[in-house]
Amino acid sequence: MTYESEPGDVQELALSTAKKSVIYVGGEIATSVVTFIMIIVLARLLQPAAFGLYSIAIAFNMILGIASNFGIGNAFRKMIPEFGSSKQKINELLGNGYFVATTLGLVIAIAGIIASGYIATNMYGNSTLALPLEIASLAEFFTVLFNLTQGALVGLGMVKEATYANGVYSFAYLFVSIALVLLGYGVTGAVTGLLLGLVLGSIVGFTYTIAKTGFSMIKPAKDYIKKLMNFSVPVMVSYVATQGAQNLAVLILGVYAASVVVGNYGAAFKIAQFVVIIMSSMSFILLGTFAQALAKKVTAVKIGEIYNSSVYYTALFLFPLIAYTVAVAQPITNLLFSAQYTTAPLYFVMIAIGTALSIIALYAGTLVISKGDTKKFMRYQVSAVIVQIVLLLVLTPLYQVAGVLLALYLITPIFLNILYMRALEEQFRFKQEFERLAKVTVVSVIIGILLYAVAYLMHQSKWSIIIDAIIALLLFPPLAALTRSVDEASLEFIKKAGARLRQLHVIVDWIVGYTQMFVK
Repeated sequence: MTYESEPGDVQELALSTAKKSVIYVGGEIATSVVTFIMIIVLARLLQPAAFGLYSIAIAFNMILGIASNFGIGNAFRKMIPEFGSSKQKINELLGNGYFVATTLGLVIAIAGIIASGYIATNMYGNSTLALPLEIASLAEFFTVLFNLTQGALVGLGMVKEATYANGVYSFAYLFVSIALVLLGYGVTGAVTGLLLGLVLGSIVGFTYTIAKTGFSMIKPAKDYIKKLMNFSVPVMVSYVATQGAQNLAVLILGVYAASVVVGNYGAAFKIAQFVVIIMSSMSFILLGTFAQALAKKVTAVKIGEIYNSSVYYTALFLFPLIAYTVAVAQPITNLLFSAQYTTAPLYFVMIAIGTALSIIALYAGTLVISKGDTKKFMRYQVSAVIVQIVLLLVLTPLYQVAGVLLALYLITPIFLNILYMRALEEQFRFKQEFERLAKVTVVSVIIGILLYAVAYLMHQSKWSIIIDAIIALLLFPPLAALTRSVDEASLEFIKKAGARLRQLHVIVDWIVGYTQMFVK
């Protein structure tokens, strides 16, 4: 049985999650497109030398902020839904959480500012880089504040407001950066755009949070902070380790492969980020959903159905999208970068498929966090990182980029999936469902092969991007229906979810109606 056929609390939770997911994922994709456009424009305006300095400043900001919000945003998304309407408990959590995260963020930002002059002069031999590095350091503090507020808003169920705040950040970053560069402020102006975007996004998000909760800063409680950090630190360690392994892969690849290979890998990684954005955004929403489900007995007993249906509906949307992008990888790469990136499409195929392969580990890991067992989550993630590093050190010297792809996007996802499937059985007493997942996968593979054939016959023309999109929209629904990847119950659930999205319900109704023509 699946939750679309369940009455009452379970289906209401499912429909609410579907609505939040569409809004948040859509917002994340839109802001990512804005950021991508900004990068292209800045690259043209600044020219290679100045853009290189800008890239150094942004990388410095990312290194300082590698711990993100120190795992406290995850605590907000897990705990706030459990507190229900208790403003006292919510404000106690927010007060202590903001105190810890902003204090740590401020310490790191000050350290970055102090070190900026030395790094600019002694490491890069360019004293003019000091100010951009100082601004990037200050931006780290507001990155913490912004991400923390996003976690609070999602925990409060204010996904639309979180999306608005994200939009303010992205568009302010875009327009301020470009405007200041055009005014002659160069690298400093571009980095200032990042800072002002984060400041404005944080203000908007924080204003929404205060309006909802009446939140005001409280005196921090030592015992509460200790409890909060016991939950958050393992999540932070897992995140830092995972990000570190990804960056290490590029560094190791640079030792054993030519720079052109690393460039192609980097381009492929950039294109494949849409898969990461969709899946990570979904897990962002599902943490609160799983925590809310586990907090009530009536929904806790259905957690296996809620989890498996979450995986299924994500796959139903994501897998055919991946099949389409894999089929038109070559023309997309040519359009976004250039025809000189000859191997990037192949790398993209491996990265996109490997990222999708990790859906079980990602969602099961989110379920483990929602249970509050972050130490077990950390053990799993760190174990995977150790495996990754060993594989990178062994396979990269032997097979270069193929070794990196095998280590990160084939062996590690399978390893993590196995670990988490065992956790589902041992900790939650249910098994991963594969039947519907396998059907969606098969249909997506068939669609991908057909679309690639069309793109090939069209000589990888840019027009194949549009033609393949139309073919995919026309072919996937009937194939999904004929293979029973979807049925009347799942289509009815999708229709109900679409009815809650005023801007999209007409499109959803059309897709559902078209698919129902082929359902037996």
